[in-house]
Amino acid sequence: MKSTNESSFSSKHRSLSPLVNSALASELASEPVEIPPELLIAASCGLRVFPLIRYSKYMPTRAGIETATSDPARIGSWIRHYRGYPLNWYLATGPGPFAADGVVALEVIGDLGRMALCELCQDDWDWLDTLRSQADNNTRYIFFHWPAGMVMRRSAKQLAPGLILHGEGDSVPVPPSQTRSGVVHAYLTPGAALSQTPKWLMKVAVQVVEGVADSRIDSISDWNNSSAA
Repeated sequence: MKSTNESSFSSKHRSLSPLVNSALASELASEPVEIPPELLIAASCGLRVFPLIRYSKYMPTRAGIETATSDPARIGSWIRHYRGYPLNWYLATGPGPFAADGVVALEVIGDLGRMALCELCQDDWDWLDTLRSQADNNTRYIFFHWPAGMVMRRSAKQLAPGLILHGEGDSVPVPPSQTRSGVVHAYLTPGAALSQTPKWLMKVAVQVVEGVADSRIDSISDWNNSSAA
């Protein structure tokens, strides 16, 4: 027989799939809640996040992604609602409800990912100025503004071994989430703003969908030539 605590925990798990419902918006209690500074950093950059109970069997779903927000009040209401349960936080990637809200995340895994990134960016190191985070010594995330009027190529998610692009309908964990081994995600550039998606990444990962008759463009130079025509 399950204990009361186990039943309560299972109930919370069920409530987290799809995690958040419209009733949460009316559950803002009067008691104060402390929002982790990492989430305030995300909110200040316009990053839309949503919570999931840490180490649960549930994975981020489209329903959860659709509830993501950069509103500190809503984030605080989730923390209050699930008080006592350790939470991981996920960033919803892809175009946002407003042009400035979209974000794309580049996941770099291990030596293969780092080598692929260096080969891809060539001598352009401006991306180092954008918001970046680290999950452990093996995995890092680089965040850019979603390029307006673009969609991700179907082949773009796995750019190379160890190099994964997260776009529309996807999500990635952000600080202060923890890995299963207990390592806490941390920002490498906590004071940085999001940079625009660099051209070397746009060239291989996105295609124009607005103002171009044929959206199947193979390179950034083709895009420039089409725009100039």
